[in-house]
Amino acid sequence: MILFRLLSLFFAFTGTKLCYPLNVAEAAQCTTFSGATIGMSQIATLFNISEAQQCCDACTSNDHCVAWTWHQPPISTCFLKDNRLPTGRVVDKKNHTCSGLRSGPLPSGFACVPPMDNFPFCDVTKSVKDRVLDLVGRIPDADKANLLTARGLGGDGQHMQALPTLGVPAYYWGTNCLHSLNGGSCVRNSNNETRCPTNFPSGPSFGATFDRDLIRDMAGVIGQELRAMFHLRKGHNSLDCWGPVINLNRDPRWGRNGEGGLEDAYAMGELATAWTQGFQHPRASLNANRSEPLLQGVITLKHMAANSLENTFPFTRHTFDANSTYGVSPYVMADYYLKPFRAAIKNGKARGVMCSYNAVLGVPTCLSPVIAGARDQWGFEGYVTSDSDSVNDATSGHHYTDTPVEASAIAISTGQCDIDSGDTYNKNLMAAVNGRVHGVSMADVDRALFNTFKQRFDLGLFDPIDSYSWPGADDVGTDASAALSHTASQEGLVLLRNDASLLPLTAGQRIAVVGPHANATKVLMQPYPFTPFCPDSSYDCLVTPTQAIASINDINANAWTRMAAGCDLFNTSEHGFEEALALARTADVVVLGLGIETCGMDPAHNLNPGARRPGACFQEKMTTGYVFPDEYLELEAHDRTTIALPPVQLSFARQILALGKPTVVFLMNAGAVALDDLTALPATAPVAIVEAFYPGPHGGTALAEGLFGKHNKWGRLPYTIYPANWTAQTPMTMHDLRVAPGRTYRYYRTPTYPFGFGLSLTSWTVEAPGSDSGCLATLNTATATATCTVGITVHNTGSASGDAVLLMYKKLATQTNPSASPKKNSKGETILSPIRELIGFERVKDVGVGATATVNFNVSAAILAAVDESSGDLIALSGRFIIEFDIGTGSAASVTTLSATVSGAPVVLESFPKAY
Repeated sequence: MILFRLLSLFFAFTGTKLCYPLNVAEAAQCTTFSGATIGMSQIATLFNISEAQQCCDACTSNDHCVAWTWHQPPISTCFLKDNRLPTGRVVDKKNHTCSGLRSGPLPSGFACVPPMDNFPFCDVTKSVKDRVLDLVGRIPDADKANLLTARGLGGDGQHMQALPTLGVPAYYWGTNCLHSLNGGSCVRNSNNETRCPTNFPSGPSFGATFDRDLIRDMAGVIGQELRAMFHLRKGHNSLDCWGPVINLNRDPRWGRNGEGGLEDAYAMGELATAWTQGFQHPRASLNANRSEPLLQGVITLKHMAANSLENTFPFTRHTFDANSTYGVSPYVMADYYLKPFRAAIKNGKARGVMCSYNAVLGVPTCLSPVIAGARDQWGFEGYVTSDSDSVNDATSGHHYTDTPVEASAIAISTGQCDIDSGDTYNKNLMAAVNGRVHGVSMADVDRALFNTFKQRFDLGLFDPIDSYSWPGADDVGTDASAALSHTASQEGLVLLRNDASLLPLTAGQRIAVVGPHANATKVLMQPYPFTPFCPDSSYDCLVTPTQAIASINDINANAWTRMAAGCDLFNTSEHGFEEALALARTADVVVLGLGIETCGMDPAHNLNPGARRPGACFQEKMTTGYVFPDEYLELEAHDRTTIALPPVQLSFARQILALGKPTVVFLMNAGAVALDDLTALPATAPVAIVEAFYPGPHGGTALAEGLFGKHNKWGRLPYTIYPANWTAQTPMTMHDLRVAPGRTYRYYRTPTYPFGFGLSLTSWTVEAPGSDSGCLATLNTATATATCTVGITVHNTGSASGDAVLLMYKKLATQTNPSASPKKNSKGETILSPIRELIGFERVKDVGVGATATVNFNVSAAILAAVDESSGDLIALSGRFIIEFDIGTGSAASVTTLSATVSGAPVVLESFPKAY
């Protein structure tokens, strides 16, 4: 590696231009270009390649190759890629490398194509089960391990997952879908317009919407565009997607909060169910000529389970065991960490799950029998994949097994992990079977093959291609999809403060936009902003907050909107302060953009705790090339160590507020940023605060529209905003929410802003039925699922139409005083009693001024059930409950309550999966 880098540096100064320019939007060309690379990692490495054309030819002949990079002699190495990320990134200005995209169309991706269509598994009159069993029975043993390897790598790095003698093409397990189709390319539609796949806001943003319908539609767009890209062969050779991330935001320091975002298990489960239904839902256009409906796509829920630590000393995600030392028990798993997965599998019928890197209660998750329990108890009918080589982590990270052969044996049998995203199965699985290690047999392997091929059959990839219609280029990046993304950005903004009704702003003023996020572009699309939004793969077509504000504000000759950043996100230099302060002094209103940033994934990927990053993320504002400080960086493989705003931003904000100008603060971040220091700054003029998260490509426009009252679709906080000193009181490793001072709204009592909070540009009241009598008083454990419907009235009493989010909570009628004889665990830690727990929510849309809307909620003994602390079983119990209905604005009029009584003996509704 050192020699390779030295040679690279040498040729950076001495290399000559060997390649012609390539327009990277022309995916069908193999014309090469110089000084850049396309694609991350590689699926094959070829040595002694003397010219670029050889590399191009190798890519064309490889079923999975999409892009390639060639290094000139004496390195003479060709790297084949299965992706185009990041498209056109220049890494070599002296041109000692060439890159390109494969020539010609990619293979069709379909089996049972004539003349290979006479096998029984191609017979569409047979049941899918019988067809899959027939295929699995024909697969040679020597090919089986490779077929259970994500991204198709064999031990030689080149053997792919095709079965040529059976007419079965290669298939790619491993496309990611987070807030877009990762790595999708732009296409030309029938109007000769270049359209790129639709990007949506980040996880915390979609959590803040509390809008099931929007999430369902959003996932439907991603699923449809995946289908279109597969049909068009634009770099995607799969119809499954790894995503969404439904791990919970138990700690704001976790590096991947931008992918998940919600701290509440019920809400995450509801939105995960909506995502699953939208993504997988059979489409009428796919099923016009079919008796059995096809799935649009196969979702893969990430990462099961208790996965919310990246590299907190002395652990990494590859070594951490979420066990009793850190507060984990069957109760904690059932009450919190497994809930979103249970909901999406049981209610959404999710077809895929990814097991995580970490261990739970001593067992690496990919080797745990929890999946077998899920198949039995939750009706799971899908497939399971490991995270990237997390099967091997059982040996190398957790030391649970002595060899990867043992790890493979337990993972494929006890763990029922069907796909290994690494090379562990490919190198070790057959040795485990042949040696009967831990009793593993070929039947375990064949079961995994059945689970994986079953998904491909249900996607229609073994049916005649003309038996259903496919989306195409006209279904990618449509105007309707862009409008949906825009709405998601609007609904995902949270208004935290609005002194003296500063918002909405009046257009036609002098507005200074300052702060490190004033001119944000790429950060709007984080994390993983790898799917192009602009046709040229840049971020230049994104509308910045400053541009969006100017487009609304600058309506006459006296109005202006001007920008001066003032400071970097993290650099301690104050050299830009005076320019920004001078601008602000001349303004009527100041808009101040603060926050942090993420870069997706640290290239080191598997950092040792405390190790410095090799320049993974760079400041792209005022000081090009400035490396982010570790303590503020949130990204895959890296946790933050503080939730405070960087000191330079607080110093800048203090001086801005001291000017006495009305000031609107907006924040961009994934995990919560502490705001107690900011809100404590003296201000003599009104202040408004907007939490924008990473709001998507339309986020700048949505933010400006919200500030000027062009929309009133504000969301609610998807997590608790803690004071900065909370991290000093709460170890990152503690996984029990109840341990003092507590985590999440269920147990933490003194937040700066609580979960579910959010203001509006109008005022609301909430009214319950006039009496608590009726069906709420007659709930019974014997009929636990029988529902009582309660109608709650939401009244818009203000001066603007808009949306309201109504949250339903339960709490026991008699609460334990946490200060009186507090409960202790076996380690002497204080265990707090719960405050309240979310059991329902609805977004009410476009309620006019003076109008009312009725929201119906279902309540039952099952909905009020609790997890048993000793067994982890879900049990319907008798008792008296308070049901709270809260619109989240913090006023007394925004909350109303009803009482409910449940009678009867305890009834076990669901036993805990006997996995731990």
